[in-house]
This record gives sequence, structure tokens and C-alpha cells, in this order.
Amino acid sequence: MARNAAEALGATGVPSFTTELIAGNLRWDLLSPWPCSDPADDARADEAIALLGKVLRTVDPVTVDDTGKLPAELLADLRRHGLLAPGVPIADGGLGLTPSGVFRLVEAAARHTRAVSMTMAIEAAIGVGAYLPVLAEGPLRATVREALRAGALSGTADTEPSGAANRRRETVAVPTPDGTAYLVTGEKVYVGNAPIADLLWITATVRSPDRERVRTFLIRTDDPGVVVTPHEFMGLRGFPNGRITFTDVRVPADLVLVEEDDYEGRITPAITVMLSLGRLYLICAPALAIARTSLRLAGDFARTRMIDDRPLARYDAVRRSTADSLAEVFAIESVTEWCLLAGPVRGLNPLLEQNLAKNICSLDSWRTVDRTMSLLAAEGFETDRSRLARGMPAGSVDRLFRDARGLRISGGVDYLLDYWFSQMIVFAGARGTGPGAPAPDLRHDGLTPRNAEHLRGAAASTRALAVLCDEFAAEGDDGAAPADQQQRHIAIGATYRELAAMALCLARAQHLAAGGDETAQHLADVYCTAARRRIDDWWPQISRAAQPPYAAVSDEWIDHGRR
Repeated sequence: MARNAAEALGATGVPSFTTELIAGNLRWDLLSPWPCSDPADDARADEAIALLGKVLRTVDPVTVDDTGKLPAELLADLRRHGLLAPGVPIADGGLGLTPSGVFRLVEAAARHTRAVSMTMAIEAAIGVGAYLPVLAEGPLRATVREALRAGALSGTADTEPSGAANRRRETVAVPTPDGTAYLVTGEKVYVGNAPIADLLWITATVRSPDRERVRTFLIRTDDPGVVVTPHEFMGLRGFPNGRITFTDVRVPADLVLVEEDDYEGRITPAITVMLSLGRLYLICAPALAIARTSLRLAGDFARTRMIDDRPLARYDAVRRSTADSLAEVFAIESVTEWCLLAGPVRGLNPLLEQNLAKNICSLDSWRTVDRTMSLLAAEGFETDRSRLARGMPAGSVDRLFRDARGLRISGGVDYLLDYWFSQMIVFAGARGTGPGAPAPDLRHDGLTPRNAEHLRGAAASTRALAVLCDEFAAEGDDGAAPADQQQRHIAIGATYRELAAMALCLARAQHLAAGGDETAQHLADVYCTAARRRIDDWWPQISRAAQPPYAAVSDEWIDHGRR
């Protein structure tokens, strides 16, 4: 599994900024020129966003949150206008938008109603249309194209009650005696779009005398033996999500996704690449929308509130909080722009940056909404229902807070993604053997002195981190650590994402400053200052500095209930 992840994400033979970063080299030259979107692509996305705005005019996000349901007519409207297949070719019933356009459309939906954006994101990221590029000509591809033209709703069912992190899948697919089909039995949970889906991709274990393989099947939700039960979450309310059980569900053999025969694990290399892009739609687009909305609420509040005859916005603590939130919105924009455009515009491989983006964006968004909650205090904690009851407009932080917390879980819990990045990527062949080149020429023309220092500091930390990773790898086979070394991996993964985010913010700031936007330099400075503080917090956990007795404290309480 680790080998597959490293191969799929880091070994395409195309230059990759983060692959170099893992090897100890901050390749500043790879980040310039900064990639820019095609104006024609932007215009098509603008048209789709305008169309979406018309469709959402009658949708009340407060009502969606209260009822936990999307209006039935909304799904029909979204289907009719192709808004549930934005990245699918026009010939197959979609809008034919680029990934950048799809991202902008989902983000626009999330600023209005996150439940709508999540439904759209599931389709774009892991619905039947998302798999189209990896399907060979044949019955499966023909079935998918027919479903897309009919406006089918879909998703992917992978997580099981035993936990998403388990490598095995307990759902099983048993071949029929004549070999023409499989009988699928099992259970999936937390399946996006399940209550509304016509088709679902599902993962199931196929057993043979010599091995077990996890394969992906396409099922129809109205097939005999399929039962769907809705879930309810504290956040992202109204987003259709549910549990599915399968009892001897017959799936034709030609509706099994077949890829190269030597991959390990349940996710093939091609699907790994697809999921890396899909997380941008599923997590980063709503994270950006939440951060922008939180910032707007904070700004509106600080501009109008007076404390002891002094505008709230003019207090030092509020200024710092506002600047931090502005900088984190800037960081989300920088990271997502790069992840969406570095491939098509610069011909680079952004897959590792896409892998890091989920945590960068969801954590930056969470910090932003948390600051807004603190600033608004009781007004932020009050629900929209209560505000409306006393004649105030909707605009509490309630829904933003709950939804932002959900994004830190969705797509992989944040600390586990840091752990997997370190274990599967850094120590599974993608990192090389430490710094493999002289210190890079950090030509930082156009950066302010403070930002130039941030760049030098990031480069120095990158090289030092590679040395520490070499030492860690030498302690065991391919860096495989025992269970009590997990936190060290988490710290390594977190530090790499902080370094990547710093570099991308600085590169975008340099680009924007060249066009006359000096504010971008200040935003990058604020962000990098905070990121370096966070790196300082992670560093002792990587370098094996003395730590408190976490294991002893936890084990004593788990085993004996004493503290």
C-alpha cells in the first residue's frame, strides 16, 4: 500500500516541488513563474457560477440546516443544468469545466449552502463521472457514459463500520459459478450522496485460494439486496449521507473496474491520483468558502462595534486576529491555485501538494472560523434560528463552526493524514536519500526583506528535516516505525505541509507584487511568521527531544481508570 501511494503520488517522472522538498531541496525555481488560469476557462466558470446563483436563489441555507434536507426540486434543477457534472465533457452531459473551474463552482456553492456544495463535490470528485478518465473502452465505460447522459446521481462507498483506516475490506464479492457476475455482501457507512444516488462505486474483497484482492464495483442502488439508511451529522446538515447494506447483490462481471494487476491495497494508482484532485473539491473548496465567509463576518462586526468609544477594529489584538485570518485565506488561495494549475499550465506534477492541501486548507479554515467565534463572542455562538426569532438577520458563526470541524474529519482525519504522508510518502521511496544537491539558489527578487528571510528559513528547515528523516529511516527497514513512533511521523508530515504552504505563499506573493499588489507581501509575511512558530512546536517531536510520559499516563488510565 505504501509503495503504491509513493509511486502514484511521487514517481511520475515529471518534476515535483514537494518531491524535491522531501529530498531536502527547496526548489524555488520550480515555483516561478506562478501559474495563471486561462481567461477563456475563467469565463466558462463565471457563466456556470452565474447559472448556479439563479438555481440557488430560492434555497434558504438556514432551513436546509434546520430540516437536514435539500429541497427535492433543487436536485432536479441542478441535474437539468448539468451542475452536478461540471467537469464531465459536454458530450456526456456535463459542463466541460477545467478542474480550476469546477473548484470555483463548488466554492461558490459552499458560500451559499455547504450541503449543496458537498453534493456537487461528491459527483465531481468520486462520482461516476470522476472515474471516466480511468475507464478503458468497454461495457463499464459505456454504462458510465449512459448514466451521465441520463443525469444519474452517484458517489463512492468505501468506509466500513470497522473504520476507514483499515486496509482490509470486510464487504465481500463472491464470483458466481458461471463467472458472469459477483454476489456482494457487506456494509458501508458515511457514504456521500447515498440517499439520493442512482449508482455507487463500492469496494469489496474478492478471495481466491492464494490471495485476497480489493476491487471496485459499480452497483445500482435499486438492485435487489441494497438498503440505504440516512445518517445525520452535527455539521454539514442537509448533505445526503448514509449507510448501505448489501445482501447477495448481483453485479455483472463487466461492471468491475479492472486496472493493472500488480497493485497492492484497495486503491489503485490511477484512482489515488483522482482522489488527490477530488479532495480539493470535497475539502478545500468549502474550506475556502468558510474562511472567506468567517472573515467577512469578523470584518462586518469589527467595523461597526465600538468599545469604550474606540472602534473594535482598532484594538491591537483584533488587528492581529484579523491579519492572521486574512493571511490564512491568502494561504488557502495560494495552495489551491497551485494544486489546480501547476500541472496544466506549468507541466509539473502537483500530486504531492494536492495530498498536503487537505490539511493545509481545513486547518487554516478552522483557525479562521475559531477566531471569528471568539471575536463575536455570544453573537457568534447564538444560532441563526435564535437570531431570526429576535428580528436579527442570519449570520451567526454556528453553521460555519460545525461545518469547518467536519472538514477536518472528512477525507481523512487531519493527524492521520500527516502520519500517512510521512510513513507512505516520505519513507516509501519518494524522498530519495536526503539533500541531493547543493543549497539552492534562492533568487528572491521582488520579495521584501522579511519574506526573503522566511524563504531562507524554510530552505534551511527543509535541509535539516531531510537529515533528521535520514536518521529516522536508518533506525528501521524503510523507516518503518513501531506503534510508539507514530507521533514522530505526524510531526514530520505536519512540518512538510507547513514548509510547502510557506513556499507557495511566498511564490504567489512575489507574483502578485510584480503586478502591483504589495498587500500580498504582508499577507505572506504574517502567514509565514505563524507557520514558523508551528514548525518550532513540531521540531522537538521530530528530533527526539525529551518528552513527557504520554504512554504511561494514557496506559494507566486506560488499564485501570486512574489518574
